[in-house]
Amino acid sequence: MNKKLLAQVALILLFFIVIFSFTKIYNKNDNKNFNSEIDKKTQKIEEDVKKNKNGTIEGLEYLSKDVSGNIYNIKAQSGIIDEENSDLIYLINVKAELKFDNNKVIYVSSNKAIYNNYNYDTVFSGNVILDYDVHKIYCERIDAKFSENLAVISNDIIYENLTTKLFADQMEIDLLLRNTEISMFNKKNKIKIIHKNNGTN
Repeated sequence: MNKKLLAQVALILLFFIVIFSFTKIYNKNDNKNFNSEIDKKTQKIEEDVKKNKNGTIEGLEYLSKDVSGNIYNIKAQSGIIDEENSDLIYLINVKAELKFDNNKVIYVSSNKAIYNNYNYDTVFSGNVILDYDVHKIYCERIDAKFSENLAVISNDIIYENLTTKLFADQMEIDLLLRNTEISMFNKKNKIKIIHKNNGTN
């Protein structure tokens, strides 16, 4: 990929940095372990909902606002508080919004999430869609680590706007230095970029 094109993609990705301004790189095995953990937790939520078991909360919503006036709102169909850490809430059927600059909104939806009620760190997983203006990202996981000023978008990434479509395994954003690194888990594989003609392939 030539440097000019990489620079253009990096600039576009800066739009998404505001998602994580509200407040290590993961390898494939880490993702598998995490997905296994969240699958077990959220499967328990689904079973508890069916049984109407105590501890399962339906219609969850958390709203936070930072000193700059940015608003982070996350909603879920149902969830359950972690038995070992009451700051962690496991959620299913999740929708989140970040409102910034008064009239701009970024939307994120996913099958599942883990939300930290203390520091707002959120891990979205399963059919994750991030939507902002003409920019859209499809992936399997987004780690919004506000507490570490780090955002990691990973697993089967498809990024697209009106003129470009990009395929990669991971995008890592350092929120302090504002550096973006796009990579593949297998270094032998290459990032794929398709230029659209008049908005179509």
